[in-house]
Amino acid sequence: MNKQERDELIKEIKKSFEEAKKEMGFKASLEELDDVFFITEYILHEGYVGEEFPHQVCSRIRDSLNAWANYLHGLLMPNPQYLVNLTESKLINEEDRKAVWDLLKGAFALTSLNSLYGLTKEKKQGAEFIDDSLEFWKKKFKPGLVKIMKKVNKGWSE
Repeated sequence: MNKQERDELIKEIKKSFEEAKKEMGFKASLEELDDVFFITEYILHEGYVGEEFPHQVCSRIRDSLNAWANYLHGLLMPNPQYLVNLTESKLINEEDRKAVWDLLKGAFALTSLNSLYGLTKEKKQGAEFIDDSLEFWKKKFKPGLVKIMKKVNKGWSE
């Protein structure tokens, strides 16, 4: 994709985002979502703005949450055939396990809300998913991940 095509696609992303925001009523800005979920980068990589742009945004948010949830799940229930999972699982204590479970519950509550939105197409649920995901990330998920990842990193460094 050349610079002109990229610039045109970015304009289309911004326009579609503002239309979706107005239509659905969510509060998050594109900049806030990009800072956490890399919406623009994802769409640039895909090379197009989808017909159902709000679903494209929600899918990216869902995929981000699920990627971390899968990692956290491996800390709680490591694959016995994967040495990395087994090692990292041993680096966290019982208190950490409870914190990881709490993070997982929050992520799965959100991803199931996204699934419900996908089934019902109710704009209010989509808006709630977008805003709640951003808030959850900022207030709980990222701080929890940082705490866990510091322990994992320290364990690998020793």
